[in-house]
Amino acid sequence: FEDTQKEINAAIQSLIIALLASIVLVFVILGCQFNSVSVPAVIVMAVPLGLIGVVTTLYVAGSNIGLNSMLGTILLGGIVVNNSILIVDFFRQHRSQFDDKVAALVHCCGLRVTPSIITTLTTILGMMPIALALGEGTNVIQPLGIAVCGGLGVSTFLTLFVIPCIVNLLPERAL
Repeated sequence: FEDTQKEINAAIQSLIIALLASIVLVFVILGCQFNSVSVPAVIVMAVPLGLIGVVTTLYVAGSNIGLNSMLGTILLGGIVVNNSILIVDFFRQHRSQFDDKVAALVHCCGLRVTPSIITTLTTILGMMPIALALGEGTNVIQPLGIAVCGGLGVSTFLTLFVIPCIVNLLPERAL
């Protein structure tokens, strides 16, 4: 008999490497798209916000960090940046219309809050049957659903406040 825990730990370590690789790939793609380093750095700040949600909801649900929750976290890494992209890109497009940076941020975030919440809710509601383990065999992948639902919900809420604050702290030339 092989040491099962040793294999599980090795698989989790490889998934952590995959998570880091996915974040780097997202960063590189955003860097090419925005022709900047600072803009992707701001956008990718949503990923740690999602991780806060993953850990919190797994704890509240009484689940643990395992293979399926790590797969959900990798999936989440590509999803949570969407709201940040919307906020930052919209701000960059409409900044010149405002005299004040804060007024531009408030306006842009106000316009993007409804689409952000709608897309988040549709994704969360789509994952809810998995998170609640409804159906036969779904208890195996339940941590994946919990990770995605919780991470996305918390990340969206925090992104709507944290990302504009970070954008406000950056000098104009960095954006």
